[in-house]
Amino acid sequence: MRSSSKTILLLICLTMIYSLSLKGKNLSNNNKVKSSPSEITNSPSLIQNKLKEKITEQVIAKQNKNANADSQNKNIAKPDAAANKTKRKSDKSEKNKNSDNQVKGGAAKSQATVQTKTKSGKASKRTTDSTVTATTTPVDPNEQYYITKNIQCNTKNCRPPNAVCSDASTCRCLPGYANFVKKDQANPGYYCNYEQKKQLVAFLLEMFLGLGVGHFYTGRVLFGVFKLLVLIGPLILGVLMCCSTLVKSSDTSSCVGLFVMIGSCLCICTALVWQLVDLIMFGINSYKDGNGVPLAHW
Repeated sequence: MRSSSKTILLLICLTMIYSLSLKGKNLSNNNKVKSSPSEITNSPSLIQNKLKEKITEQVIAKQNKNANADSQNKNIAKPDAAANKTKRKSDKSEKNKNSDNQVKGGAAKSQATVQTKTKSGKASKRTTDSTVTATTTPVDPNEQYYITKNIQCNTKNCRPPNAVCSDASTCRCLPGYANFVKKDQANPGYYCNYEQKKQLVAFLLEMFLGLGVGHFYTGRVLFGVFKLLVLIGPLILGVLMCCSTLVKSSDTSSCVGLFVMIGSCLCICTALVWQLVDLIMFGINSYKDGNGVPLAHW
C-alpha cells in the first residue's frame, strides 16, 4: 500500500510539472508574437523618416508658391511700367503747355501794364490841365458850399478875391469863402459871397478862455449860453451856500449845504467833460457855424 501511494504521488507531481512546463512554453510563445502596427509606427526611425518627408514636401510647396508669385509680379510690373511711361509723357506735354501759357500770359500782362501806364499818364495830364492850383481846391468835401457847376463863369459872377473860374462852367471858392445867402439878405449876384469863420480862432478861444467863447464866435449862441451857465453854476451854488449859513436854523442850513455840494460837483464834472468834447470837435473841424456853413480850415 505504501509503495502504490508513493507511485501515485510521483505521477501526480510529474503531471503537475509537465503542465507547468507547458504553460511556460505558451507564455514564451505569446511573448514572441509579432509586434502590433502601432508599435511599428511608433518606432523612432520611422518617425524621423516621416518627418523628413513632410519637411521636404513643405519646402517644395513654398518654392513653387514663390515662383508663381514672382511670375505674377513680373506680369503686373510690365503694364505698370508702360503706364508710368505714358504718364511721364503726358506730364511733360502738360508742363510744356503750361510754360507756353505762362509766356503768353506774361506778354499779355506786360502789354496791359504798358497800356494802363499810358492811360494813367494821359489822365494825369488832363487833370493837371483842367484843375486849378492846390490852394484853390477846398479841403472840406461839401461841394455845395465851395463849387458851383453848370454856369457861365466870368469875372462878374465869380469875382477874383473870393473865387476863381476853374473852367468855363464851374466857379470854385478860394479858402475862407463859401456859397451862402440868408433868407433875409438879398442875392448879391455873385458866388462865394460868404466869409467863413476860422477854425483856428474858435479852437484857441475855447481852449484858453473857455466859458463858451468859441461857440459865441462861431454864432452858436445857445450852446455858448448853456456852457456858460454850467461853468458859472458852482459859483452860484456857492453864493447860495453862504446865504444858507446866515439862516439861524441848523437843520435847514445843513440840508442846503449838502444840496449845494452835490450840485457843484455835478456842474464841475459836466463842465470838464463838455470842455474836452468841444476841444476835440473844434480840432477835427466837426462843428459848423450858426448858419450851418463849415468853418475855414486852419
